[in-house]
Amino acid sequence: MPGYSRCVADLFDSPVVLRMARDLGSAAAIEEAGVAGLSQRARQAGLKVHRSTLETLVAWARSAPSAEEPATLHHRLFLELDADQLAKARSIDASESELAGLLARTPYALLLSIVGINVVSAAEFAGEMGPIERYPKARAITGRAGSFPARYQSDRVDRRDGALIRHANHDLRYAILMIADNLIKCNEYFAVLARGWRLQGKDARDLRVRIAYQMVAGRMAFQHPCARRRDSILRKLIQFALEQGAASDQLARDLDAAVSHLPATLHREEAAPLTEPLARVRKRRGAGPHLLGKILPVVLAKLEGDPVKSSESGEADLTE
Repeated sequence: MPGYSRCVADLFDSPVVLRMARDLGSAAAIEEAGVAGLSQRARQAGLKVHRSTLETLVAWARSAPSAEEPATLHHRLFLELDADQLAKARSIDASESELAGLLARTPYALLLSIVGINVVSAAEFAGEMGPIERYPKARAITGRAGSFPARYQSDRVDRRDGALIRHANHDLRYAILMIADNLIKCNEYFAVLARGWRLQGKDARDLRVRIAYQMVAGRMAFQHPCARRRDSILRKLIQFALEQGAASDQLARDLDAAVSHLPATLHREEAAPLTEPLARVRKRRGAGPHLLGKILPVVLAKLEGDPVKSSESGEADLTE
């Protein structure tokens, strides 16, 4: 049953499932807890999980063979490997938080205004690109990344639709293609473009870098008549910092640096999504609200926003 095996392998890549295996220790205990018990444990641990994942885990536990004698040894080895995995995960979180801080200190932070581009992918692209001043025009980025097809010429034969050229900066190409994949999946405007390209027989990831170049070099946010909305740059940075557990002083420095790269015409637009969370955190208690309650007024003052005015919004709560 190769399909079932792949399903189980994917299942145990989930941090929620690893947490259950670490806490409960056996298939029998997982089966006894059931979906309701596992869901309660996940909530208590602050983990988000789909019910279908828990149902698959319980179904696996019911069909799992009985434990052999060295089960305790296997469980101990699992705990050691899981501890190593958690340590690496914490190291990755710390590295990503540092990358977010570096991103906030460059005009590449403006890319966060595009729906579908997150902090990590924007930081990776910025790291591979280097200073935008090194590129006289957008085509220079395409040339360095080698994101154009190879051309074959011989006598009367002239084919311009080969595979991507081999000699290129493959790390930069990877960063560009990763962002292209994310935009196709998460951004309606680029998803429509991708469907049109597929109908024409083109690679749907063949996104041009002209928009990114104009934004970073021109110090402007994403603007296109076909795009219904754009994301808040500062809100993305705040959400990412809260998820990574960044220190308050680091978040304050990162936001201060990001504001310095925002065009003045964008200040009011960036301030609007932050006024309502500030009004909420002033009514609540806890580490997260306390952190934002000190930082947001300073940020809003720099954006020339009103730190006490609140407006209705359908966006996610920054303090959750």
